[in-house]
Amino acid sequence: LQAEDPLPRAHKGTAARPSFAVTDKPGELRWIDKNQLLRDPAYQRDPVPRKVERIAARWSWMACGVLQAALRGKKAYIYNGWHRREAAMRRAEITNLPVICFRVANLTEEAHGFLTTNTEITAMSAVAKFKAAIITGDVATIRAKQLLDATGYAHTAMLRAGRSISAVARLVEALKI
Repeated sequence: LQAEDPLPRAHKGTAARPSFAVTDKPGELRWIDKNQLLRDPAYQRDPVPRKVERIAARWSWMACGVLQAALRGKKAYIYNGWHRREAAMRRAEITNLPVICFRVANLTEEAHGFLTTNTEITAMSAVAKFKAAIITGDVATIRAKQLLDATGYAHTAMLRAGRSISAVARLVEALKI
């Protein structure tokens, strides 16, 4: 696969070209023994046990993706992916995890990576979750869409004219009971 040009075509060769900066160096992909991965409680949040158990119960390598770590000497401190690491700890068949490792100068730089990853890279919107759950065949979500369609309502994020509802996640949750 060839990497896409990050500069939008509309900006090529124009005076309105935006200013871009690279603030650090590319990481290195490694497979690391899950027991060797560390977490720094100075800036990291505590894992949520229910979330860890949910990931462990239905492990998916696609969902796991790649964890992110800061290298301090030869030690890898996870700054994105600790719940996945904790879930892997509950699975004997999983010994190594894919980790992209970045060399950092200090703890401040490492915490900045954590903060940037968890605030500037946005979570999936409710409408994106709703649409994806329909495609995956989630019965409750499909039923919720049928109910919305039958009543003429739409999820507010779908920006359809007319009546809308914003609590679709609650509707889906209620239909799962």
